[in-house]
Amino acid sequence: MRRLAGRAAAALSAVALSLGASVSTAAAAGGTVTIDNTGCNGHTYCYKPSSLSITDGSRVTWNDDSGAPHDVTRCTPAACGGLGGGNGSDNSFTSLSIGPGGSANHTFHGTGTYNYYCTIHGFNVMHGSITVAAPK
Repeated sequence: MRRLAGRAAAALSAVALSLGASVSTAAAAGGTVTIDNTGCNGHTYCYKPSSLSITDGSRVTWNDDSGAPHDVTRCTPAACGGLGGGNGSDNSFTSLSIGPGGSANHTFHGTGTYNYYCTIHGFNVMHGSITVAAPK
């Protein structure tokens, strides 16, 4: 009887771990970027983190905690010092406006890299990138 109970407990633990890993993976698939005005390496504003990796089909949310309006706009070589918008194939990621204390989000559909910046404050002050990988 103890052997059977031990096997049942092991099986339940495996199921629980399996469910926990599944929930954890789904939660980590997307991400959040905070627009901040502290700890920005000598700049007034910044995206934190400046680089984020997610899986295809995941949503990124940008939260403006800086007290000023911002946007998230895909780079062009002219606007971003020669750096283009990246090789990501999601052409719907173009520009998002975010008011003070507000947020905006985009669900990425297409693997690759997406380089972006704030048109209000310029690439030299505020820029970031999202890397989208295929789900495993």
